[in-house]
Amino acid sequence: MAAVAALVAKRPVVEGLTANIEAAQTRLKISMDCASAELSNCGEPDVLDTVERSSKERNAIMSDLSSKLLLSQVYFGPKTFKAVKDLGDPWQATDAKLQALTQAMADELGLFEGAAQ
Repeated sequence: MAAVAALVAKRPVVEGLTANIEAAQTRLKISMDCASAELSNCGEPDVLDTVERSSKERNAIMSDLSSKLLLSQVYFGPKTFKAVKDLGDPWQATDAKLQALTQAMADELGLFEGAAQ
């Protein structure tokens, strides 16, 4: 439960990484347009490292969250399963939907405590 909440809290990081990727793509397009217009001093955009680094980091966070949400559907009960389905895109989810997910997980933790006794 805490792992899912910690990953969802990285939403600003994912947004920043996405902005880095988009900015690098824009710089590359401007450079290509400049070169195709045969203008001088177009410069070489150093974007490949930025795109690669940002993409890898963003994808790692997104993959980690996706796997934890999938496992939450398996290991928790029907409330959590429904909350994950209702969540949709976790990066665009409202605070209310995220709260519903964590509440469902918290509610269903009792299922495991009862089974262990």
